[in-house]
Amino acid sequence: MLAQRINLSLSSTRQANTGDNVTSTNETKPRRSGRGKRPKGEGAALIAAAARQAFAEHGYHGISIRDLAQRADVSLSTMYWFYPSKQDLLLALIQESLATFAEIYSAALAEADDDPVSHLDAFVGALVEYRARSQLESKLLDEIRSLEAPLRDKVNQSNEDSRNELKRIIAAGIQAGVFKTPYPDDARRALTAMCNAVARWYDPAGPVAIPELISRHRHLARTLLECATSADTA
Repeated sequence: MLAQRINLSLSSTRQANTGDNVTSTNETKPRRSGRGKRPKGEGAALIAAAARQAFAEHGYHGISIRDLAQRADVSLSTMYWFYPSKQDLLLALIQESLATFAEIYSAALAEADDDPVSHLDAFVGALVEYRARSQLESKLLDEIRSLEAPLRDKVNQSNEDSRNELKRIIAAGIQAGVFKTPYPDDARRALTAMCNAVARWYDPAGPVAIPELISRHRHLARTLLECATSADTA
């Protein structure tokens, strides 16, 4: 079910990102009319796919707007029509990734039993599976640092939402007496870093299947939080 939600969320957010322009407060190139003979939205989809791959491979500063247009097989005028600047393009892709993850972990929490351990398992499972299945999108989040300050503030709020969700889960577990760690903030940071790192090392074709990967990370998360129950959730 979680894998289906991830695939559906990625598909829907990418489709939603192909029709309308994205704007920001940073300096932009003037828009130019015309999209050639491509159907409406196709140019934006090609640009987003090419940029997602290029930014993940080379970093934001490692590729020019002209190179991105060539990779997407679109003209510069089409590029600027959909995305007035490279900053706008990066912002759109990062916001898409964050929105997809928020949708996935919110759905997982809604389906979980109403107790801190189940909520922890749901959140960790959603985060690990997203990182494992959406590695390009995950690597894009490393480029938040490349956004100019006003745009970075926008995405930092979305990041803060997920951090606060995990904080609430941990606080509830400590209050209920099921998480015994005396260092909840350190445990949260370690847990998050461990799960986020999956996008960098996990090989879907390797020996560890995603369900096993999730189970291991749930066990590690419970260990970090000194969870009072030793039961594992598959």
